[in-house]
Formats: sequence, structure tokens, C-alpha cells
Amino acid sequence: MPINRLEYNMEKTKVPRFVVITPSPKDPLVPLVVDSLQDIGFEPVPLEKKEFGTPFVEYVQIAIERADIIIADLTGSNPNVMYEVGFAHALKKPVLLL
Repeated sequence: MPINRLEYNMEKTKVPRFVVITPSPKDPLVPLVVDSLQDIGFEPVPLEKKEFGTPFVEYVQIAIERADIIIADLTGSNPNVMYEVGFAHALKKPVLLL
């Protein structure tokens, strides 16, 4: 069942927001990047709670839409990360490739 993206708060905030895209949520790089960006005033965009039957990719897309900058770990050339980077580029979001 698709998510109604209009239900999500997409307004701009004064605090720049970011998403870290990695091949694995347990990637040790994530806390380092998150802590560093929070130290300089950035706010992470959390993934919303999953509703039954909604594909996970939709939650990732919403997080990318909400973010002001995307940080992507390309280690291992993971296809999911590549897709998400392409989605961010299509939205003309700045992407930092690691």
C-alpha cells in the first residue's frame, strides 16, 4: 500500500537536515557521521515507522526528500545505495560520496 507523501511534514526548517545512506544500518561509519554533523548543527532525518505492506524503499525516498544533504557510503558498490544516490540526484539534492 503506497504512502500518501502529503501526510508527511515536508516543510523546510532553519536547521539543515541530512540522511546517511549505507549498505548496512549497522555500518560503523553511521554514528561517526551523525555525531559529527550534529556537532555542527545539522539534524538527521529519521526513517518513519513502517506500516504493514509498505515497501521500505518508500521510507528511504521520503527521508531523501526531506533531507537538505545526502551522505552516501559507496563502499562495495551496493545497488540499493546506488539507486538511492540516483534518486537524490534526480531531486537535485547535494550528495557527498564516501
